Amino acid sequence: MMEIIALALAASLVFGALYVRYLIKQVRNISRDFLLVRGMIAEYGEELKAIYETEMFYGEPVLQSLVEQTKVLTEQLDAIIEDYDYEELNSLVNSEESINEEA
Repeated sequence: MMEIIALALAASLVFGALYVRYLIKQVRNISRDFLLVRGMIAEYGEELKAIYETEMFYGEPVLQSLVEQTKVLTEQLDAIIEDYDYEELNSLVNSEESINEEA
């Protein structure tokens, strides 16, 4: 009877460890995607700002509104990002990628 309980406990521990590993990978993927989206929005904001500052479009209300919305969105993303240590995540992702390339 004890062997069955020990076997069931060992199986549940293995399953739990594999599930936790799966969840950690999912969080890493979501964080990586979030960083990509943040980079794309920052790049878009810079391009939009450059267009707005050209003489032909300077003062255009629609572009000015887009620039302001982009600034607000960027500020909100920066506030979210401050809650996470993305430098550590980037180093983990880079080390994981280098390990995968070696294999």
